[in-house]
This record gives sequence, structure tokens and C-alpha cells, in this order.
Amino acid sequence: MRALERIIKKVYPFNRLLQQRAMHLERIAQLNAQLDAYRFAQDDERAGDKSDPSPAALDLAGVQRMLLRYGLDVSSKTTSAVQPSRKMVLDGKYRRHFREVLLNTFFAGWSESVKGTAQFEADLDDHIEKRFTFFSDHVLPWVQSVAPNMGDMVALEVGSGTGSSTLAFAPHVREVICFEIDPASVQAAAQRAAYFGLNNIEQRQELFGPQSQFVTSGRRADLVVFCAVLEHMTYQELTQALRTAWDVLSPGGLLLVADTPNRLSSFDEHTSLLPFFTALPMEVMQSYAAHSPRSGFAEAIAVAPDNERELLLTRWGRGVSYHDFELVLGRDIHQHVVLDGYESAICDYAPLRIDDGLLRAVFDIHRVEAHRAFTRANLNFVLRKPI
Repeated sequence: MRALERIIKKVYPFNRLLQQRAMHLERIAQLNAQLDAYRFAQDDERAGDKSDPSPAALDLAGVQRMLLRYGLDVSSKTTSAVQPSRKMVLDGKYRRHFREVLLNTFFAGWSESVKGTAQFEADLDDHIEKRFTFFSDHVLPWVQSVAPNMGDMVALEVGSGTGSSTLAFAPHVREVICFEIDPASVQAAAQRAAYFGLNNIEQRQELFGPQSQFVTSGRRADLVVFCAVLEHMTYQELTQALRTAWDVLSPGGLLLVADTPNRLSSFDEHTSLLPFFTALPMEVMQSYAAHSPRSGFAEAIAVAPDNERELLLTRWGRGVSYHDFELVLGRDIHQHVVLDGYESAICDYAPLRIDDGLLRAVFDIHRVEAHRAFTRANLNFVLRKPI
């Protein structure tokens, strides 16, 4: 009898593992069938369409159909449209002026061979207008939907860069204190603010952390903004910045993460323009950067000294994921998400794509206990600090 009991004890866990394996294989087979059906449906819809849109820009309705067939909820609350009280106008005079500002500051050290490329012009346009438009027309009203008292807020912007997002937020808050370590970016941001006569912006050329004067003085912030910056930080910088931001937030204050690449996405649209690049170990990443179609990036990594490549890759951008936030702010951080990037204000600018659907499906298959805010290929979400 005891021998039989020992056999049963060994067999039962093994059978359970087999059952779990069979269940996962069945779910994967179902997902593959649904993805095939989705792809065929896309082919049918594009029949006769000579433009042949990229798979990276598949239409929202198609992705929603695929997700619904998989049994995932894609419906999101629609954030109320809050009209900005002061709309900044970017006219031709501003564009010409700020193009020269950027060429003499942020882009001053770029090689002439890179400056002649279409990618460089796209990067330049991002800093002149495109990023501001995204923040002003989409991110600002999105955040205002959960912050009706924004006009009374003291905001911190960490990694404010050349001031695109600062320009969008400054007219709608009481004060913005900006932290940026790159002197050329600080110069560009200061000239941008001066052009529009904004006098509620304080520029600080320093790394944000517990040593910052704002923090040591005991002041509190109502909003901390991380726009397109976390992906450029070392892990130590990211850990310090996130923890300090959470500490200085007033109870009920908001922490905004916007326009930040998700390292779990299958395609690196931010830096290398290569599939699976962010999944590579650092050593492989340094060598494989040579295959990037983004000439400025490939050239910069190729000519950098060996002992500087890791930091340079980080400064170009490597993506973040829910793991960073859990390690720094605790695993209960998912309970504090109040906006997740699936709202219409964000989806109107960044429609759902196949990568978003795949991440949602993988989270579901593996029962990842993380908020769906972390399933978008580009992260846009807001956390509220408990009261």
C-alpha cells in the first residue's frame, strides 16, 4: 500500500504538468488560428488596394476584431475632452526660428552625413513640432480628465529634453520645474520657453534624485512627468528617479509616463528599427546595432569606444517594462493606474496594432498579473499616489 501511495504521489504532479501543458498548447493553437484568420481578413480588406500598408500600422478595427475573438476586452472608457485654456500656436516663423535653435544646440554635434538623411529630418521635425502636438493635443487633455484642478498644480518634469512636452504643459499648471542633464537640450528648452514668453518654467541642469534641492527643501509636487525619458536612463538613474518622484508626490498626486517604448514589444520602433532588438543581451546589442537601417544610430555605436557603447546605447533608448515599476515602486503599483493608454485620447494618435494585441494575448496566456497599461508597444499611463 505504501509503495502504491509513493507511486501516486509521483504520478499525480506529473499528470498535472501534462494537463497544464496540453491546456497551454491548445490555447496557443487557438491564438494561432485567430491570428491566421485576422491576417487573411486583412489580406481580403486590402485586395485591390495598391498602397499595401505596413503590418506595423494595421487598422484599429481589425486589431479589435482579433482581440475580441480571443476573448479580451478592448473597450475603454472615453476620457472627457478638456479643452486647453491656452493654445500655443506653432507658425512658420516659429518653425524657422526653432530649426536654427536646434541645429545650433541639440543637433550641433551630429555629422554632416547624418544630417543629410530623411531620418535626421524626421528627428528634427519631432523636436520642432511633432512631439509638442502629441503632448498638447492628446496627452494634455488625457491627463486633464483625471486632474480637473491642473491649473493649481506644481509639476516636475524629469528629463525635459528640448522642451516639447514642457511647452505643452506649462500654460496649464502653476509651475514647472524641469530636470535635464544635457546642456544642449537645456539651452534649446530655455530658448523655446523664451520665444513664447513663458515665465513659470524653472530649468535645472541636474540629475533628478534625493539630492535635488526641490526634494531636500521638503517641497511636494502634484504632478511628475516622465515623457520619453525613462528609456534613456541607466537602471540606477531610473530607480532613483522613479522612487524619488513617488516620494515627493503629494497624496493623490499623479505620475505620468508618456511616449515610452515597451521593451517587451517585438519591434524596436524607437531606436534601432529592428525586430527583437530590445530582447538582446547588451553584448549582442552592441554588435548587432551595425545592422540597423537607422544610419545615425549605427554610425554612433560603431565609432564609440568599447567602454562607452553600453552607456551610449542606453542614451539612445532601450525601453522599459512593468518589471522596472514593480521592483522600484512595489508589485501593488498596478492598483494605482488611473489611465492606461487604451483611452481614445491616446488611441486616436497611436491606434492599436498587432504588437498590442500579441502582448495582451501573451499576458493572458501566461497569467501575467500586471495591468494592461503595460501591454501597449508604446507606454502611456498615469499612476495616482494613494491618499
